[in-house]
Amino acid sequence: MKKNIKIISVIILLHFFSLSCLEDSVQPELNIELENGAELLRLIESRGDYLNSDESPALITASELFNNLNNYLIIDVRDSTNYLTGFIEGSVNLNPKDILSYFDSINTNAFEKIILVSSTGEAAAYCNACLRYAGFNNTFTLRFGMASWNQNFSNIWKNSLGSINTNWEFTRRNYEKSEFSSLPILEFQQSDLPITDKLRERVQALLNNGFQERQVNGGILLPKSFNSGLSSEYDPTITMKDLYSNFNKIDSTFGEYFIICFGREQVYYPAVGSNIESPSHPPNSVWYRFPIIPETRTISMLQTIPNDKTIAIYSAAGYNSASLTALLRILGYNAKSILFGAHNFHYYFISTGEDFGMVYFRDQYIEDYPYVLGGD
Repeated sequence: MKKNIKIISVIILLHFFSLSCLEDSVQPELNIELENGAELLRLIESRGDYLNSDESPALITASELFNNLNNYLIIDVRDSTNYLTGFIEGSVNLNPKDILSYFDSINTNAFEKIILVSSTGEAAAYCNACLRYAGFNNTFTLRFGMASWNQNFSNIWKNSLGSINTNWEFTRRNYEKSEFSSLPILEFQQSDLPITDKLRERVQALLNNGFQERQVNGGILLPKSFNSGLSSEYDPTITMKDLYSNFNKIDSTFGEYFIICFGREQVYYPAVGSNIESPSHPPNSVWYRFPIIPETRTISMLQTIPNDKTIAIYSAAGYNSASLTALLRILGYNAKSILFGAHNFHYYFISTGEDFGMVYFRDQYIEDYPYVLGGD
């Protein structure tokens, strides 16, 4: 009798175990919108993973462009008013929203390089990142924009260089990354489109909104920006001054903003010589390494970026932050690039730090190359 009871008990246990395994094997229904984000990432990474590649942020110097004017296609993404104040001969002036359709009308592979130009280079870097994610591999950004082409255009950079505002709180504390979270939910005009078409739709949406360059310290906007009048939700830029207007001194937070420092250690922990106690980064800002050990891959730390915050990103000069901002906005995050990066509030440390090499803006990178006026 006891033997029979044992057998029955084993059968009952096996029955419950099999039910448990069956329940565990049942997969939940896929959230199509969430899967879209993952598919977009896989497609972007399969195309070379531009953001985390050795080419990013794909900058070229004014001297290289000048020596290859007959070989490179130049796309100037400034609005027509700024373009006519002086442009590189042979350049094509395009509103960012028209770039993809223009590329459809030409053979982009016929050009060794396609160079995007803007006033500071940040809008060009943003558009360039969008194009790289869309699958174009021969697009580049003119470093420092028209400010490096001729002295007459350099004030927008010169007037935006600065050191820490004494009213701003900074710290050297290291802040841990957040817990992993899901990707934002994406919606498309047609849910049954191939993933390549969905990526193009997202890229086109970003280019439609443009990227508003402006002089920061004086708060001066360039006239008639392509995306003037954008609501803050659609504007992919922010200034450090605007960010600190949201600062809460009681808990050292920035309201809805999650701040990322995207770059080398010297951007997050700037110091000169033995001055290791120098002001460093905004409170609660989190460091994502680049480029030595990129932490913005799906296999590393990308999903530690919260999907319910506005993401404000700064890098050394604004180029890497523009590239990351473009990627995050494609994926549905409300991300913004902090204009001029650390140049706007840590220029002293950047310009005296050996590790920055050619990254920082300085007079020796301002050329005296010819340009064409609108009335010529």
